[in-house]
Amino acid sequence: MHALEHRDVIDWIFEQMALFEIKREDLAVRRGPRKQSGPVAAKYRDPLSGATWSGRGRAPRWMADQERENCLIAELRLPACLVSIEPRFIGPRAMTRTH
Repeated sequence: MHALEHRDVIDWIFEQMALFEIKREDLAVRRGPRKQSGPVAAKYRDPLSGATWSGRGRAPRWMADQERENCLIAELRLPACLVSIEPRFIGPRAMTRTH
């Protein structure tokens, strides 16, 4: 890139920053610890021991020979009437407003 083109590009970037009210500080790389998410609620329960698992990370040993659906905590299960419903594609037109 030629020096003149380089300068033009930099000028254009500064114009865009002014237009969108972006400051130099907004472009700075943020360093430091990432925000930690809190503990995750249990999603599965071992019917024999009562041990729980959130579904994140490696599955526990008790889950190895189990179907996940059978260990799903009851409050998280879909009612039987909803399980049999076929998902239906709505399409992009149904998502847009007509007025």
